[in-house]
Amino acid sequence: KEEENKNFRDELTKMIRYWKNKKFEQIDKDLFFKLCLFTQEKARFALTFDSITNDNLKHIKTHWKKTKKSLNKTVKLLTDLGYADKEFYKNIIPSIALYYYYRNNKNLSKEDKKSIKNFIELTNISKFFGRSTNSKMFDVKNVIAEASSFEDVIKELEKLEKLKIDEKTIKDAIDETEYTNADQILQLIYPEFDLENKKFHKDHIYPEAKFAEERPDYQNKKDSLFNLQLLIGHKNQEKSKKDPQQWIDKTFTTEEAKQKYRETHLIPDMDLTWENIEEFEEKRKQMLVKRLKEIFNIK
Repeated sequence: KEEENKNFRDELTKMIRYWKNKKFEQIDKDLFFKLCLFTQEKARFALTFDSITNDNLKHIKTHWKKTKKSLNKTVKLLTDLGYADKEFYKNIIPSIALYYYYRNNKNLSKEDKKSIKNFIELTNISKFFGRSTNSKMFDVKNVIAEASSFEDVIKELEKLEKLKIDEKTIKDAIDETEYTNADQILQLIYPEFDLENKKFHKDHIYPEAKFAEERPDYQNKKDSLFNLQLLIGHKNQEKSKKDPQQWIDKTFTTEEAKQKYRETHLIPDMDLTWENIEEFEEKRKQMLVKRLKEIFNIK
């Protein structure tokens, strides 16, 4: 028995290392054991490693290989979707892994993968998990166990009013999103960008290094979503600390090229000098709201 336990510990160490190498450091020992325990019929996601009982341990040893496979498939799917190394997917990972688990780790259809991507976007924008993660995970588990597709999971959570998104939700998300947690919304805004195969950088439209000099009264907003865009690596380096109007005039030599840039990046057609940053903030937020309402089909 001691040898069996040692083998299990060694295997767990290898698994954690494998997931970290895949840029999923949030899959740690506690999350793995939680997920193993959560597959029990009446288990709560609030269970911790320290609260494991002998019955819990027996269940883990019986089901850990299947759980491991579910997590491996989840990691591959999220990597394929371009979501590796994203801290805010800590609650998404067990949701998707449960879906695989209840389907005996069968490969997912294109429709399921599309619905999972939609689920990720919805839960992030709506802050679905929020502070009541454990109760929300229990809701997700119950729906997943009965659903025939991941689209059904979304519909059922919406029907139960557990997953809701409207114009106010979108406006709140835009106001609250900053540089460190902007990846998800920025990916939504640029659906035509090949984010998996090309290196894009988060760029400050009005350069962050100049706020103290140009607009100290706006310095606390320099990392806000309205001031962020995605630029391919070399373009971001070229832009560097240039003011937006200066950079646009130098980079895009025709009106057609300037217009295409504005449409792609949701930049209002206006004078982008520093004294107009208030107007820019208001107009770009309106454009962001409009784009996200279109994405989520909100009238």
